[in-house]
Amino acid sequence: TDSHLNILGAIGALGQGMGDTDIAFTFRTGKTWFEVPETIRLKVTGKIVHPASAKDLTLAVMNFFGASGALGKVVELYGDLIDSLDLPQRITLSSMGTEAGAIAFIIPPDKKILDWCKAKTSEVVTPFYADEDAVYSEDLSLDVGVLEPLIAKPGSPNDVVPVREVAGRPLDAVFIGSCTNGRFEDFQMVAEIIGDRKVNPRVMAKIVPATKAVFGQLLDSGLMTKFHKAGFIVSNQGCGGCAQGQIGMTGKNEVQLSTSNRNFRGKQGHGDTYLTSPATAAASSIMGVITDPREVMGK
Repeated sequence: TDSHLNILGAIGALGQGMGDTDIAFTFRTGKTWFEVPETIRLKVTGKIVHPASAKDLTLAVMNFFGASGALGKVVELYGDLIDSLDLPQRITLSSMGTEAGAIAFIIPPDKKILDWCKAKTSEVVTPFYADEDAVYSEDLSLDVGVLEPLIAKPGSPNDVVPVREVAGRPLDAVFIGSCTNGRFEDFQMVAEIIGDRKVNPRVMAKIVPATKAVFGQLLDSGLMTKFHKAGFIVSNQGCGGCAQGQIGMTGKNEVQLSTSNRNFRGKQGHGDTYLTSPATAAASSIMGVITDPREVMGK
């Protein structure tokens, strides 16, 4: 029933969640149905400059579409910036199609993605691409310029502003994980940002790796020990952040930064939850206030 099964768009595949009633009907009849959606073509241009990341790109796309700009449609993403994304970055972008109202964000697979897929299966991997004369409901362009760290304000994944506009607000909690940003590369970014520093005493900082494989990478690389010594609470792998299943909800009048994909009122507790990147979450966890990661790099 996971509404984020459309994360498969990262490898150019269509994934779509099903509701409980739909699943029960399928169990009873052996049948189901899907409506073929219209498709939007979106060309994205610009540049991601460290410490900005694919999450900041994703938030820029959220701001572009709003909560319903892609409602009920598939979005195919193109452009040199999209082509430059590796698999973890594509997963981050595809994982938030739902928050734009889309059925899915689909990124046509290139050779490096196909090679990854082929290494994971003995089956024949056959990619599908849009026909040259494909008809789109809309043909759109988005220039993100030189991306800076972005953040979605409490209540909506689409209410996006630069981190610098809300910097300085005191924090109670930080969550780093979820299907959107729970991969090893995300935690490498966290480790880079915190350096030898520790979590601010006023902040409860939580880390949840997305999969067992990522959990193992944290152990093997020594990052698990680094995070423990820095004061992070590291949980077992799982889906967390957007669902009320993580290690600790945000209390009333509390403020949290989360790298997950949803911050609707009550979704992660009764406090205010901002959505942001692992870099911003890491920088803010050590400073105790919302912090642009560029402010702590190299210090």
